[in-house]
Amino acid sequence: MANKQPNTFPDPLSVPTPEGCEGWEEMYPYYVLFSEDRAEYERSKFWFQNRYHLMDPLKPFDLVTPEFCYIAIANRNNRIFQLPPATGVDFRIVNGYGYLSGSPVLDEERVAARAVTFGQRAGHYFENWTEIEKDWLERAKGEIAKLEALEMPDLPELEDMSLVTNHQAHGAGYEMHQFFNRLMEAKHLAWHFHMEMILIGFGAYHTFFEFCQQAFPEIDKQSIANMIMGMGTTPMNRADDELKRLARVAVDLDLDDAFRSGGSAEEIFERLADSDTGRQWLEEYDKSKYPWFMVNTGDGMYSHHRAWLDDPRMIVTGLKGYITELRAGKDLSRPQEQQRAEGDRIAQGYRELLESEDDRKAFDAMLGLARLVSVHIEGHKFYIEHWWHGLFYNKVRDLSRVFVRYGFWNDTEDIFYLHQAEVYEALIDMLLTWAGEWPARGPKYWPPKVQRRREILERLQDWTPPPALGPVPEVVGDPVLSMLWGVDGDALREWATPVDADTTQLRGTPASSGVVEGLARVVHGVDQMDTVQQGEILVAPTTNPSWTPVFRRISACVADGGGMMSHAAIVCREHGLPAVVGAGRATRAVKTGQRIRVDGNTGIVTILEDRVDRGRGE
Repeated sequence: MANKQPNTFPDPLSVPTPEGCEGWEEMYPYYVLFSEDRAEYERSKFWFQNRYHLMDPLKPFDLVTPEFCYIAIANRNNRIFQLPPATGVDFRIVNGYGYLSGSPVLDEERVAARAVTFGQRAGHYFENWTEIEKDWLERAKGEIAKLEALEMPDLPELEDMSLVTNHQAHGAGYEMHQFFNRLMEAKHLAWHFHMEMILIGFGAYHTFFEFCQQAFPEIDKQSIANMIMGMGTTPMNRADDELKRLARVAVDLDLDDAFRSGGSAEEIFERLADSDTGRQWLEEYDKSKYPWFMVNTGDGMYSHHRAWLDDPRMIVTGLKGYITELRAGKDLSRPQEQQRAEGDRIAQGYRELLESEDDRKAFDAMLGLARLVSVHIEGHKFYIEHWWHGLFYNKVRDLSRVFVRYGFWNDTEDIFYLHQAEVYEALIDMLLTWAGEWPARGPKYWPPKVQRRREILERLQDWTPPPALGPVPEVVGDPVLSMLWGVDGDALREWATPVDADTTQLRGTPASSGVVEGLARVVHGVDQMDTVQQGEILVAPTTNPSWTPVFRRISACVADGGGMMSHAAIVCREHGLPAVVGAGRATRAVKTGQRIRVDGNTGIVTILEDRVDRGRGE
């Protein structure tokens, strides 16, 4: 079905509120809402829904992630390194969903001036990358250790006599205040650590991509990306490696039945504790679980993306699959050497096409740098999005339990229905009532608000947000928007095409080569992971490396979000799976049980039949 690209998407200030969600704006601070105050600016901008990171409506507290993340991006891009073509990303919330807008630098003289600054400052990192990365890791681990050691104080009936004898001015109220402030500072700092090296790393990718596209006009992006593959094991692979190790231990101890006999993860662990061999396996599990099972099912963006250690369903799902593969005699190792050899073969072929020695030297230097930064771009995620954030959200839960004790809300998870600024207000309210023993307002004020917000967010989960808002840009200037989020001309044309009963073909970025036909399995989150069957095609809003155990079962992958260097694209190439990312409408157009064809060479996804086996679920 041919559709002409429109000149504009829906007006950002005129998106209707879904029925029953009136007043949703009250959950969020004023600065993330579209408004008449900034209407001229906001209507002039192109905004895209961040399906790659923010696929669900945001609880108010979870807004802390984009707030701190986008401060860090702009700080690094604009105030420290001065990335030539862009200053950062602006963001808004519409009906609970996150929308982003790039901020390109369009003046050529300004771009040239920024390029000089960027070259000097990024050059320092590129020239000393290995040493800086080692230092970064030590600093990151140090900050994680500080977060681990951060203990929430108690609010005692009577402070200890030592405060008097030690002449201490402050007590538990101040320490509780300090706990919250340090916790939020740690969250903010995490995103500055995340951005320290990754943004200029993407700059190295972009430089290599641009060189190849100019030197080899017929080259496809996938071939360029394949030259960078297989550069080594990253910490994000370690959780999967530990699962494989534990699966081998289970096979050696003949514990297959313990994992296959059904029940929850907790029930399986209880059964294992009843036998000598089971207890032996649990001892091995204890060696692996911390920190490697601090990976979560998302990217640290949402409080409900729990670490494997806190929600071990992914652990059990992965172990069952690996035990089955081992019993079938399959090799569980990753084909890194083959990937590296293939990347070298492709690179050598294109290198030989270059006519001058200077061009060959430039090619070698840019490829070497892109390969060098690739390990950090994937590996740093374990420390920041996963380990650091898993600790952070659990510390927030520790604080929430105190609020529950004082009657401010009913459940530990209720704290996430408050914005960080509101948590601060509630904290002062609680400390006042604890210190002076007079009634707090919070126990009457917050429970009805939390309940209403929960109802609104549940309704918003069923709303389909527009893929983009505002005028279609002539040029997408920020290379990160294209490489990570997949925002380019082709993507915009695809996103603008409505999904209806006649939709039989989708287009996205061809992220990993190969063609596969099979039955689709639409998955929106970890709750549906155990429904994925052997040989199915995974269709999801996005994927990330922590879903690796599931990738052993699927035959191909389609993702709504992401670009050529998104984590979804990288993990699919690592597993040799055909993949199309940035398809935009896939989870709306495809139903579980439909037969589809995924062409990872062209980026085309074809719905081959309308039949859906409703018994398989969606």
